[in-house]
Amino acid sequence: MNAYMGVFDRLFGRKKNKPEQEEPRWSEMTPLEEFVKRFTDNGGLFLMAEKTDDIYRYLKQILNEEEKERYVLFDDAVEDVLRKAGTDYTSSQNFDKENDIFFAPVMHLIRNRGGIMLSANQTGGIPWKKLPGTAVLLATPSQLEDDPHEAMGSINRRFRNGYPEQIVTYTHFRPGDEDFKKVYLILHYE
Repeated sequence: MNAYMGVFDRLFGRKKNKPEQEEPRWSEMTPLEEFVKRFTDNGGLFLMAEKTDDIYRYLKQILNEEEKERYVLFDDAVEDVLRKAGTDYTSSQNFDKENDIFFAPVMHLIRNRGGIMLSANQTGGIPWKKLPGTAVLLATPSQLEDDPHEAMGSINRRFRNGYPEQIVTYTHFRPGDEDFKKVYLILHYE
């Protein structure tokens, strides 16, 4: 009789399994951990770069994995990163949407949405949906803000003159989402 009970328990979900590792509660996470959880739940791919050499290695691996030819960027601040990584890139608007990867620094990481905030400074004023289908974004922990309101406050303080245009927070990185893009986020400790 015990053997049959075991079968019924498994069929009807009554069998006690080994205790599963519980996910930490939101209240137990640091703000950065909470952001990473939400970002990956949204479909983003997260990479931690403890050393600058890790960034270079990731950039080469992503090109190889995605079978793409080069990076396209509009923010000259990160051009040196691609040069030091030894990867091919262009900073022109003559990019190949199918064969290139969009590369940019983020303006802010948005904790409560697991999102990334970009502006025309990073996208060259090109709409998100017209950029290549794969994006690699570079960020540091100091760019983390709790919500879009706090991020906008930070932008207002930083850009008193020459305020960036087209500021948008992106949170959907799954196939089927509107304007889907495969997004890698490389977080580098300063």
